[in-house]
Amino acid sequence: SDRQPVPKLEQPGEAKDSVAGWISYGDIADVAYLSSAVTERATRFSIDDFGLWSDSGVEITQLRAYFYEGTDDLWGTEDSFVFKIYAADGSTVLHASAAITANRQGTAWTPTDYTLATPITVTGDFWVAVVPEGTASGKPYTVATDYDYGCSFYGSAGAWTAMGIENIFSANINGNRWI
Repeated sequence: SDRQPVPKLEQPGEAKDSVAGWISYGDIADVAYLSSAVTERATRFSIDDFGLWSDSGVEITQLRAYFYEGTDDLWGTEDSFVFKIYAADGSTVLHASAAITANRQGTAWTPTDYTLATPITVTGDFWVAVVPEGTASGKPYTVATDYDYGCSFYGSAGAWTAMGIENIFSANINGNRWI
């Protein structure tokens, strides 16, 4: 794709060289699709896209995803998932959560947030994946945008296929900007 990523960084007031906030390639205001891939769904985060300085490390403190349950396709008991964080190679698991119950959307989108008990520091790119409980159904379904920056995939560790849309997954980070 000729399009360059326009990543989103939501940042509270901090010192110019310090960065803290949510990073994402997709915005919930742009939701256009649901993903029912029965394998993992992942977003590869390039810290350079967010102007972050890798030498000092980027600390990941929280993860976020949004889910969709259609009235004609209820999740039933398949309403949980696991978050995984992979290293830049897309194969090495740095962290896996316990099973998390996905928040169903109501009249507004409700994120499902997960706080790491011990933050992880990375010095390069990383992947955030959602592993759905429904190994045959893909439930719970995640949501995605209709634009493509080449950052979202489905598959499994080391065997990823581009989705052609962007997952609405986020990571809450602390780090430093290039100044």
